[in-house]
Amino acid sequence: MKSSLAIINSLNLPALSNGDIAALKSLQRDWNQHSARMNLLMPDRALADQKAAFSAFLADPTEENEQRLAVLADERLTAKRYGLLHEAHAELRRRISQKAAGIVRPVLESMQQALQGELEARQEAAQSEGLSKRTDERCVVIRETLGQVALGLKTVDEVTNITPVEDRSPMDLAALLLQGEPEPLA
Repeated sequence: MKSSLAIINSLNLPALSNGDIAALKSLQRDWNQHSARMNLLMPDRALADQKAAFSAFLADPTEENEQRLAVLADERLTAKRYGLLHEAHAELRRRISQKAAGIVRPVLESMQQALQGELEARQEAAQSEGLSKRTDERCVVIRETLGQVALGLKTVDEVTNITPVEDRSPMDLAALLLQGEPEPLA
């Protein structure tokens, strides 16, 4: 990977602009917020929340606590509500992933084009020096880097066709610019 970063740095390949970075950070904040809400809105939490509302009402019998207890009174309905809200937050996370992919994709495509041009130039230079374009060290590193960028593009493309459960955070997508290979989905 160090060789790939060296190639990318030496070619002055396009990177994310400050605006792109700011947008990705904002998307990441939104992603984290929806992830936290998703964790709180698991359908199996309905009974625990119902018990908490009951205890809160007994400890402080205000109208607000009574209203919360009334809303959570039906365990199945509460679980259904939580399930629907969980699904809605998952869809919002998927949309955030798609926006992040839209930011990262053009940078990866520019990298791919620049690397392809550099590879062709280096292969010609290697051949004129009497070296094999298959074994020339710089050609090998550029091909490896191109492979990593291709994997990054594949991952970005997959983001547009995934279910909300398989989405990736904006920072995971931005990391493709540095790492090349995506981490497997959990």
